Amino acid sequence: MEDYDIRWANFEILQLMSNQSFIPKQLAYTTASLTFESSSDCIMMTTNLFKKELTNPSYIECSVMLSCLTNICTREIALEICDLVMGLHNHTKPIIRKKSAALLGRMFLVAPELIPNNLEKILSRIGSTEENSSNFSYFIRFIRH
Repeated sequence: MEDYDIRWANFEILQLMSNQSFIPKQLAYTTASLTFESSSDCIMMTTNLFKKELTNPSYIECSVMLSCLTNICTREIALEICDLVMGLHNHTKPIIRKKSAALLGRMFLVAPELIPNNLEKILSRIGSTEENSSNFSYFIRFIRH
């Protein structure tokens, strides 16, 4: 989509992100992660949608949303949803825990003031199990880049 301006479609993408059906929602999240910019007006409108999706019982929809949010997260969104993302570290699905670790890394990059309050919580959740250490290494790898 390089060199094509599709900012005119941001509101239509936003409407599809709130669709009840999974396929349009997946397409919208993928398109949003590729086209939304941090200065876009739609970014601030997505905050409540992200809050709702973070508590969605469908882990597949939550996974798609986390992937999108990792790409388009801004400082304002990070400050709003940090507590909800921290809660995803206790999710029953490993993919959600890994994607939430990547999102937290991105949130720490765009909003460094979140680090002092939340880094201790992350470190305390890391136990001796291999799964927790792989989530932690994924988190560290994301921050390094």
